[in-house]
Amino acid sequence: MIREVHPAARVVLAPYLLAPGAFHDQAIAAGADVIAEPLLGPDEPAAAPLVELVIDRYSAASAERRGRV
Repeated sequence: MIREVHPAARVVLAPYLLAPGAFHDQAIAAGADVIAEPLLGPDEPAAAPLVELVIDRYSAASAERRGRV
């Protein structure tokens, strides 16, 4: 729709995806001029801050679930 309203506009898509896969493929298919790569590359180690974030969020969700059971 943005291209219909502003045909000369540049569309940039920055999805917050961890790895390549189905969702990234769908983002590519959306037709943006530029799309950000996933946070993890197939042959790259995960960045320490990203690993810490995932562990923190998992721990918080796990603790919340234990509190409900």
